Amino acid sequence: MASFLTDDFSLRTGAVDAEGRLLLLAGHDASDEEDVPHTCVVVVEDGNVTDKLLLDWRSGGVCSIAPQTFVVFGEFGDYLLYRGRETQKGSVFEESNSARQGVMRAGSAVGDTVLWVGMSGLAFVRDARLGWREANAGLPEDVDLEGVLGGSRPSALAYGWRGALYRFSGTSWTPIDTPSNLVLTCGCSDGRGGIYVAGQSGILIFGQDDQWNIVARDSTVEDIWSVSWFQDTLRVATMSFVYELREGSLEPITYQDKIPGSCHHLVDNGSTLWSIGKKDLFRFEDNFWDKVDLPSPL
Repeated sequence: MASFLTDDFSLRTGAVDAEGRLLLLAGHDASDEEDVPHTCVVVVEDGNVTDKLLLDWRSGGVCSIAPQTFVVFGEFGDYLLYRGRETQKGSVFEESNSARQGVMRAGSAVGDTVLWVGMSGLAFVRDARLGWREANAGLPEDVDLEGVLGGSRPSALAYGWRGALYRFSGTSWTPIDTPSNLVLTCGCSDGRGGIYVAGQSGILIFGQDDQWNIVARDSTVEDIWSVSWFQDTLRVATMSFVYELREGSLEPITYQDKIPGSCHHLVDNGSTLWSIGKKDLFRFEDNFWDKVDLPSPL
């Protein structure tokens, strides 16, 4: 029997709620090698695994919408609403009666609603009372979106391939000109009205309203997969490193003890920041990076 979760599983991503509860998505290595669709959901509280479940579809996205409440997004429209130990499964395509289907990507909380975007101009909104509905007005069918950044209700910002950036008004999407045609994979707010969006080949852009500029040019050629504004500092994650934006340049962070062999995604709730790598889970709290080893669910 394996000692730790990462001995037999690889972490994909995660989300943390306001109370510090962490929900991790992982893949079983042997099942991934055989290309078996699945997702392992692991809930962590105070460093202990408090719940786990297995989904028969693949997911690489999750967001927190309230304490103890998360939405797990499936690649082909399946979703899981996790509320405490209660779960609800469904399909965004079936529940919205959508005439169009395709590959879905990441979602985000927008106030008390959820936005979920995907390839070929697919976008959906979930209202807690009314459920899922299509929300693709203004999105061309040839635009491929990788994710969406929720803001104050009802506004949001979606990003994707060929430098695509679209602002959501609550009813429709409007394109924004950006200084890049690279794939944009992630975004975050700086808490003061500004937005950072990053992605392919180390591209990092900053903007507000309709003014967008490239920052930290040539700091790295690695793809950026996650950005987080935490304690007034921008941190970005590639597969190999976590960087901080300092005086216009991305600088690798310094670890006090153990050093992760893998990075990928950053998630935070304002008081704690997590780095989720394929085989490494690190927590940043009180200016200290601490490696977290979780027991194997097998």
